[in-house]
Amino acid sequence: MSAKKMVIDENTLNKFQTMWTIKHQDLAAKDRLCTLSLLESFIGKKEPHAEYEETLKKKLINEFSCYVYEVLTVLM
Repeated sequence: MSAKKMVIDENTLNKFQTMWTIKHQDLAAKDRLCTLSLLESFIGKKEPHAEYEETLKKKLINEFSCYVYEVLTVLM
């Protein structure tokens, strides 16, 4: 048996890294959208929140506020 040496084309590697970066950014954006959607449902809820819902709402508001602050910091 002979071991075959794997040769990786630099161009192929760059394409893969670019694809992975785009996928990572896409997943992060989907996560933020999901968080925002959940927060929106809590804010739009008319009846009183259960204690755990209120706690989660405050946590989501804090997370989203931190994200907005990070974006504004990068843009400035």
